[in-house]
Amino acid sequence: MGTIRLSVSGVPMGTDKLVIALDRSATNDDPPLVLAAAQVGSTLALVPVEVGGPYTVRVLAVTGARGARRSPISGGRSREFSVTANTRSSVDVALEPVTAAISASTPRTVVTGAGYTVGVEFADPAGLLEGVTALPLLMGSALIQNGAG
Repeated sequence: MGTIRLSVSGVPMGTDKLVIALDRSATNDDPPLVLAAAQVGSTLALVPVEVGGPYTVRVLAVTGARGARRSPISGGRSREFSVTANTRSSVDVALEPVTAAISASTPRTVVTGAGYTVGVEFADPAGLLEGVTALPLLMGSALIQNGAG
Protein backbone atom coordinates (compact mmCIF):
# COMPACT_ATOMS: atom_id res chain seq x y z
CA MET A 1 0.00 0.00 0.00
CA GLY A 2 0.94 3.61 -0.51
CA THR A 3 -0.44 6.89 0.77
CA ILE A 4 -1.44 10.10 -0.94
CA ARG A 5 -0.79 13.26 1.05
CA LEU A 6 -3.54 15.36 -0.47
CA SER A 7 -3.34 19.11 0.01
CA VAL A 8 -6.54 20.91 -1.02
CA SER A 9 -6.53 24.70 -1.34
CA GLY A 10 -9.32 27.14 -2.10
CA VAL A 11 -11.89 25.46 0.19
CA PRO A 12 -14.77 27.99 0.26
CA MET A 13 -16.89 29.13 3.20
CA GLY A 14 -19.97 26.97 3.60
CA THR A 15 -18.20 23.70 2.77
CA ASP A 16 -19.48 20.87 4.96
CA LYS A 17 -17.45 18.00 3.50
CA LEU A 18 -14.88 17.23 0.85
CA VAL A 19 -15.68 14.28 -1.40
CA ILE A 20 -12.46 12.74 -2.70
CA ALA A 21 -12.59 10.28 -5.61
CA LEU A 22 -9.53 8.39 -6.84
CA ASP A 23 -9.61 6.66 -10.17
CA ARG A 24 -6.95 4.70 -11.93
CA SER A 25 -6.75 4.84 -15.73
CA ALA A 26 -5.67 1.20 -15.90
CA THR A 27 -8.93 -0.10 -14.40
CA ASN A 28 -12.62 0.45 -15.01
CA ASP A 29 -13.50 -0.06 -11.35
CA ASP A 30 -15.73 2.44 -9.60
CA PRO A 31 -13.43 4.91 -7.86
CA PRO A 32 -13.29 4.72 -4.08
CA LEU A 33 -14.86 7.74 -2.41
CA VAL A 34 -13.53 9.32 0.76
CA LEU A 35 -15.40 11.93 2.80
CA ALA A 36 -13.12 14.32 4.63
CA ALA A 37 -13.82 17.11 7.08
CA ALA A 38 -13.22 20.46 5.45
CA GLN A 39 -11.42 23.50 6.79
CA VAL A 40 -12.02 26.82 5.05
CA GLY A 41 -8.97 27.83 3.04
CA SER A 42 -7.02 24.59 2.93
CA THR A 43 -7.34 21.01 4.08
CA LEU A 44 -4.84 18.16 4.33
CA ALA A 45 -5.90 14.50 4.02
CA LEU A 46 -3.93 11.25 4.06
CA VAL A 47 -5.55 8.70 1.72
CA PRO A 48 -4.34 5.06 1.55
CA VAL A 49 -4.28 3.65 -1.99
CA GLU A 50 -2.98 0.69 -3.96
CA VAL A 51 0.55 1.08 -5.29
CA GLY A 52 0.71 2.02 -8.97
CA GLY A 53 -0.96 4.47 -11.25
CA PRO A 54 -1.58 6.52 -13.12
CA TYR A 55 -4.19 7.99 -10.78
CA THR A 56 -6.50 10.97 -11.03
CA VAL A 57 -7.83 12.48 -7.83
CA ARG A 58 -11.00 14.58 -7.96
CA VAL A 59 -12.11 16.72 -5.04
CA LEU A 60 -15.55 18.22 -4.63
CA ALA A 61 -16.48 20.65 -1.86
CA VAL A 62 -20.12 20.13 -0.92
CA THR A 63 -22.64 21.87 1.28
CA GLY A 64 -25.80 20.49 2.82
CA ALA A 65 -26.89 19.03 6.12
CA ARG A 66 -26.46 15.35 6.89
CA GLY A 67 -29.24 13.37 5.23
CA ALA A 68 -30.10 16.28 2.92
CA ARG A 69 -29.22 16.58 -0.74
CA ARG A 70 -25.67 17.88 -0.93
CA SER A 71 -24.77 20.51 -3.50
CA PRO A 72 -21.31 20.91 -5.05
CA ILE A 73 -19.88 24.40 -4.64
CA SER A 74 -16.32 23.93 -5.88
CA GLY A 75 -14.07 21.27 -7.31
CA GLY A 76 -10.67 20.44 -8.70
CA ARG A 77 -8.43 17.58 -9.78
CA SER A 78 -4.91 16.38 -10.29
CA ARG A 79 -4.11 13.89 -13.05
CA GLU A 80 -1.56 11.27 -13.97
CA PHE A 81 0.42 10.62 -10.82
CA SER A 82 1.71 7.33 -9.43
CA VAL A 83 2.07 5.95 -5.92
CA THR A 84 5.00 3.84 -4.71
CA ALA A 85 5.06 1.40 -1.80
CA ASN A 86 5.66 2.65 1.73
CA THR A 87 5.84 6.32 0.72
CA ARG A 88 3.61 9.37 0.80
CA SER A 89 3.01 10.87 -2.62
CA SER A 90 2.21 14.58 -2.33
CA VAL A 91 -0.67 15.78 -4.50
CA ASP A 92 -2.01 19.34 -4.61
CA VAL A 93 -5.52 20.22 -5.77
CA ALA A 94 -6.74 23.83 -6.05
CA LEU A 95 -10.52 24.14 -5.92
CA GLU A 96 -12.45 26.43 -8.27
CA PRO A 97 -16.17 27.31 -8.24
CA VAL A 98 -18.69 24.97 -9.86
CA THR A 99 -20.96 27.21 -11.92
CA ALA A 100 -23.86 26.81 -14.29
CA ALA A 101 -25.42 29.26 -16.73
CA ILE A 102 -28.37 28.96 -19.08
CA SER A 103 -27.04 28.62 -22.61
CA ALA A 104 -27.74 31.36 -25.14
CA SER A 105 -29.36 28.68 -27.33
CA THR A 106 -32.21 28.24 -24.80
CA PRO A 107 -35.39 29.88 -26.11
CA ARG A 108 -36.62 32.91 -24.16
CA THR A 109 -40.25 32.10 -24.90
CA VAL A 110 -42.02 28.82 -25.62
CA VAL A 111 -45.44 27.71 -26.76
CA THR A 112 -47.56 26.04 -24.09
CA GLY A 113 -47.50 22.27 -24.56
CA ALA A 114 -44.66 22.36 -27.09
CA GLY A 115 -41.32 20.68 -26.48
CA TYR A 116 -38.17 22.72 -25.97
CA THR A 117 -34.57 22.24 -24.90
CA VAL A 118 -32.95 24.06 -22.02
CA GLY A 119 -29.19 24.30 -22.47
CA VAL A 120 -26.95 24.68 -19.44
CA GLU A 121 -23.23 25.34 -19.58
CA PHE A 122 -21.28 24.01 -16.60
CA ALA A 123 -17.86 24.94 -15.30
CA ASP A 124 -16.74 21.54 -14.02
CA PRO A 125 -13.24 21.93 -12.54
CA ALA A 126 -13.27 18.40 -11.07
CA GLY A 127 -14.13 16.85 -14.46
CA LEU A 128 -17.07 14.91 -13.02
CA LEU A 129 -19.18 15.42 -16.15
CA GLU A 130 -16.51 14.49 -18.72
CA GLY A 131 -18.18 12.81 -21.68
CA VAL A 132 -21.71 13.64 -20.48
CA THR A 133 -23.71 15.33 -23.21
CA ALA A 134 -27.16 15.38 -21.59
CA LEU A 135 -28.59 15.26 -18.08
CA PRO A 136 -32.18 14.79 -16.92
CA LEU A 137 -33.91 17.92 -15.71
CA LEU A 138 -35.80 17.70 -12.42
CA MET A 139 -39.30 19.10 -12.60
CA GLY A 140 -41.55 20.51 -9.93
CA SER A 141 -40.68 21.73 -6.46
CA ALA A 142 -37.28 19.97 -6.38
CA LEU A 143 -36.10 22.15 -9.29
CA ILE A 144 -37.37 25.30 -7.62
CA GLN A 145 -35.70 24.39 -4.30
CA ASN A 146 -32.40 23.47 -5.97
CA GLY A 147 -32.40 26.61 -8.11
CA ALA A 148 -33.08 28.85 -5.11
CA GLY A 149 -29.92 27.81 -3.25
